Amino acid sequence: MSIAARRSATLPNLVVLGTGWGSFSFLKNIDASKFNVSVVSPRDHMLFTPLLASTTVGTLEHRSVIESLRPMAAAKGVKFYQGEALTVNPEKRTVTVGKAVLDRFKREHRKLDLSVLGEKFTLPYDALVVGVGAVPNTFGIPGVEDNTFFLKEARDGKLIRGRIHDCFEAASYPMEDEDRASVEARKALLTFCVVGGGPTGCEFAGRKPTR
Repeated sequence: MSIAARRSATLPNLVVLGTGWGSFSFLKNIDASKFNVSVVSPRDHMLFTPLLASTTVGTLEHRSVIESLRPMAAAKGVKFYQGEALTVNPEKRTVTVGKAVLDRFKREHRKLDLSVLGEKFTLPYDALVVGVGAVPNTFGIPGVEDNTFFLKEARDGKLIRGRIHDCFEAASYPMEDEDRASVEARKALLTFCVVGGGPTGCEFAGRKPTR
């Protein structure tokens, strides 16, 4: 066993859940030489949420509103696992982590058999920092998840921007018959509904989709 490995074995295990504002700031200021630090999060970056709405219309690019965790993790010797915390066992002091990336592989690369890797793993901890944030609330309304776009993550901004682009392009096509039905169809393509009057909803509504 190397000197570094022996030293690592004597340090307490610190597990951080999430890469949001709180967790990211905590990791920037922690003295990683005093702990074995592991970070678990479905995303490998911190998102600057106040600017997220600007990415939906092209005012800002998506890479401008995120800060990757990996450079900081590499510089401080922090281990990062892109996954989701499934359970926390306070008695055994362990966190069970689901492998988020493998879920995408299963959906997009069905011919690739990754079952040998397993679907989850366990991390021991001496100290646990929970900064996982929240998810959009549908209030149990049927059809919300299947028929709407959320605006919570960077990938949401990309999806909305793509749909806005497609709507404008489709509406710009010449119609064979400029009758009332075609006019209504074009009007429907150029109609956007924002549900929610919080900071993100108001920011998006204030940025008319012109790109």
